[in-house]
Amino acid sequence: MESQREKLYRYNDLYKQHRDHVRTIQARLKTETLPLITEKFALDKEKLAKVEEYIDDEVTIFRFLKKTRFDLSHAYRKLHAAIEWRLNNNVDAITYPTLPITLFRDPIVHFNGFDVLNRPLVVCRLRNYPQIKKKEREQEDTGDDAEVTFEQLERMGIFCMELGRKYTLEMSRRRENAGWERPLTTHFSVLVDMSGGRVFSWVMHYFCFRLFIFLSFTPSITNSTTITLFLNLSPKKSLQYYQTRLIPFALNLLKTYPSCVGGVYVLNFAPIYHTLWTVAKLVLPEKATSRMLFLDEGSVTEMIKEENLLCEHGGKSTTVYNHETDPILVRYGGKLPTFTTADASANDEDPGEECWPVSLNATATTPTSDGKWAGWRWPGSGGARVEPEGVV
Repeated sequence: MESQREKLYRYNDLYKQHRDHVRTIQARLKTETLPLITEKFALDKEKLAKVEEYIDDEVTIFRFLKKTRFDLSHAYRKLHAAIEWRLNNNVDAITYPTLPITLFRDPIVHFNGFDVLNRPLVVCRLRNYPQIKKKEREQEDTGDDAEVTFEQLERMGIFCMELGRKYTLEMSRRRENAGWERPLTTHFSVLVDMSGGRVFSWVMHYFCFRLFIFLSFTPSITNSTTITLFLNLSPKKSLQYYQTRLIPFALNLLKTYPSCVGGVYVLNFAPIYHTLWTVAKLVLPEKATSRMLFLDEGSVTEMIKEENLLCEHGGKSTTVYNHETDPILVRYGGKLPTFTTADASANDEDPGEECWPVSLNATATTPTSDGKWAGWRWPGSGGARVEPEGVV
């Protein structure tokens, strides 16, 4: 299996190789797509500028190229559809002030540091999953701002993916300007903390739904076995919503933001999750399972350096998240700044090449004669030696 480090290297090499193709698609989007959508959506100058800004995102263009195996026509069609989806969902108008404050006070997700592959790290706490307003109460003013609607939750999902897109774009450009050998940052990683979560059934339903879809189209497994497994684990009443709305929305969101999530690290999980995942790995393709890892406090530091890992997850970072001082929300989310530049830089520092871990199984604590760190291995990579990004 290709190690995560090798994949990161390969993506950077492909990015350099296909820069001209990226520019070709950008030019076609500007000459063909812009006139069409300007007429179709009656775009004003402000909205048109936002679309042009999206087209200028070379990292996103590359993601679509990679997803379509560098078929320029296919990538163009996908991007055209993505632009129309963004306009239909008014993506550029989804900002911090337009979302319920409760989604930021106790956030489900927020950015915090980097993993060992120098990818931005998103911390996801399932225990902060908000209360959803019942359908019959959605039009009532209950005075309880802890409740949100399904629409608000979906808009929050779009908002978070936009933060990740803009963050990785700026990071890639910043690293390229700094002369990094491999500046491209296409992915961010997600640390999922399942402790105290109220959404055990939500995750279980999603898992079982995806497993059901796969097994249903696997000739060697009978449909009766599949349906029995699915119905035993998924109550019909709850499943209806996830099947008809939430899961299709999530899948469509991932299609619109391809190749953004690089790794999912799961902590504080119930044994049933690990058991189900072990079973799933026997039937699912390796490509679908290689990015998700179930970790304990001992192994999580192999994925995230202790200084980037919060104390509650076994690390040494004492950072307490506060949406009022989150520079990511200010820079990319439309939040008005309430802190100094020094505060922002302290909370949003690019770790740089020199901050890579020396080694987990190192035989040396200094670079080798050719400038490389010796001995570090990506867990699960079959023992293949890997090197820090940007060191040649």
